[in-house]
Amino acid sequence: MWHVLLAAVVSGDGLRRPEAGASLEEATKLPGDVPEGRALVSIWPECDEAVVIGMAERAFQAPSDRGSGPSEEFLAQQDPNGEQRNARSAQEAARRARREILRFCVANRLQFMWTLTFAESVWDVDEARRAVAALIEQLRELFGGPFPYLYVFELHPGGHGLHVHLAVPRYIPHDGVAEGWGRGHVWVTGPKRRGLAAAVAARSAARYLAKYVDKAIEEGHSFGRHRYERAQGFAPKRVRLRRWDIADGIRYVIERFGRQPSYVWKSSSDPGWLGPPCCKMWFDPVAPDG
Repeated sequence: MWHVLLAAVVSGDGLRRPEAGASLEEATKLPGDVPEGRALVSIWPECDEAVVIGMAERAFQAPSDRGSGPSEEFLAQQDPNGEQRNARSAQEAARRARREILRFCVANRLQFMWTLTFAESVWDVDEARRAVAALIEQLRELFGGPFPYLYVFELHPGGHGLHVHLAVPRYIPHDGVAEGWGRGHVWVTGPKRRGLAAAVAARSAARYLAKYVDKAIEEGHSFGRHRYERAQGFAPKRVRLRRWDIADGIRYVIERFGRQPSYVWKSSSDPGWLGPPCCKMWFDPVAPDG
């Protein structure tokens, strides 16, 4: 069965290939850098996303794009029992996971999401990981080598143990996945309409995956080492530079993308924001790519 399905999946796949030593995000420089500037611009070209953070000169230490709230020292004074710190840590973990899942899925166009169930309840995370690893190894044959993927676990609310949500970039015939999994039912969801850009479909899949991570955090399920698992070597590319100030950074981003963002979030719109001035922008894909 696997050899019959091979040509349908591999032919003209257009997949990103893994890069040796790739970290979670590969940071490079862009033309237009202003070394003495006071705004940090981060752009993820494959994700159609950018973040601009304004910083005071003395505090400019290449911050992350989270731009998040109060310092640990402040919280220690206001929250001696640590309850607020714990809540904030959980919230930040969820935000970080959402960002990473969204960027990885969009950069690699992971637009098809498979749900894999266990006919006999499995509660052990390591056992579930081994089962997924065995399936991934078989799928590598279909894809002609390493391929990008990301998966999360969900604890079934009905008490039936774990099941898996796995995102991949290409449609795989159902019979092939069912045979390769061999442990229970499988089903797939993908783009809702023809011609939908793969990046848009991948964002939709990523939101579903992030929802399961949020649910696990809220319910206190760590699932061991990581909140999600992903293929190695397919990290989203990030380019970074400084601009004079946050307004200059925003102008630069819009000029680079050549179009207006489809969605903008500004820290000035959040009365509770305690971080540095921040603007996040998302852009619609230029044309369907999947």
